[in-house]
Amino acid sequence: MPEEIQARALPNMRVGDFTIIPIAPFVTSFVLDAPGDYAALLEVDGAELARWRFRAVEAADPAGGTLAGSGSGPHTEEP
Repeated sequence: MPEEIQARALPNMRVGDFTIIPIAPFVTSFVLDAPGDYAALLEVDGAELARWRFRAVEAADPAGGTLAGSGSGPHTEEP
């Protein structure tokens, strides 16, 4: 499913100019063993189509019961 993000352009940009927008995706079931530099690859039939480099840092545990909290499991509706 293709997605599109629109943002206000800088004054010196022309229509159609590309820009970099930092994003923070929420990814589950993805384990990093330690803080450091990593890369995520998008491969199709063995051909690398894209590579995203990122740096993992150690953060404090989030509050329990939050989306990122430890043991918070999938959200289920109460009847």
